[in-house]
Amino acid sequence: MSISDIWLNSEFDKKRKLQELLFPEGIYFENNKFRTPKINPILSLINKEIESKNYDELHLAPLFQFTSNH
Repeated sequence: MSISDIWLNSEFDKKRKLQELLFPEGIYFENNKFRTPKINPILSLINKEIESKNYDELHLAPLFQFTSNH
């Protein structure tokens, strides 16, 4: 089960907990992009791995495209 599957099949409280786990300082929408001041270190590693590979090979592109505000 992927993170997107968990999100889509969860009730509001579980979605909130998942969001807080992945984005401990919250997320906001600015200039047509989701942004966050800090992401979970594990998610950061996943994102780096995705950036180094072809999205089509990993089947993860839609979920992990985000911009950090570092």
